[in-house]
Amino acid sequence: LKIAFAKTSRRQARRLFWRDTQELLASAIVIFVLATAAYGKGSAGWPLWISTALIVGVALFFVRERIRSHRFRTAPNASLLEKIDGDIGELRHQRELLLKVGTWYLAPIILSWFIAMASTGFHGLGGHLRTPTQMASYFVGSLVLFWLIWKLNQWAVHRKVEPRIADLEKLKNDLNPQH
Repeated sequence: LKIAFAKTSRRQARRLFWRDTQELLASAIVIFVLATAAYGKGSAGWPLWISTALIVGVALFFVRERIRSHRFRTAPNASLLEKIDGDIGELRHQRELLLKVGTWYLAPIILSWFIAMASTGFHGLGGHLRTPTQMASYFVGSLVLFWLIWKLNQWAVHRKVEPRIADLEKLKNDLNPQH
C-alpha cells in the first residue's frame, strides 16, 4: 500500500512540476516577444509593456505555486496518514485553481492579448491593416480557445481530481477508522 501510494504521489508531483515548468517556459517566450515589440516601438510601445506585465504576473503565479508546493511537501519520514493528508490538501488546492482558472490565468492572458492587438492598431505583418473579417476571426478564435481551456480544466476537476480526492479520503478512513 505504501509503495503504491508513494508511486502515485510522486507521479502527481512530477505532473504538477512539469505543468508549472512548461507554463513558465511559455510565459518567458511570450514575455520576450512582447517586450521586444514594446522596446521596438519606443514610447509608443507603452501598452505592450502592460501586456508584458500581465504575462509576468501569470509567470510569477506559477513560480509562487512551485514555492508553495515545495514548502508544504510532507517529510519523507512522515506517516502514511500524514502523506495522504498532504496529498488531499494538494489536490484540494489544485481543484480550486482549476475551478478558478478564468480569473487567475485566462483573464490576464485575454486582457494582455486584447491590449497587444489594440496597440498594434490592428495591423498585421507588413503593416497592412487587418480586415474586419480577420479581426472577427481572431476574436472568435480566441474566445473558442479560451473557452476550451476553461472547459478542459473543469473536466479535469470532475473526472480526475475529485475522484482522486474521494479515493484518498476513503483510504484515509480505512486506515484510520476512529477518524
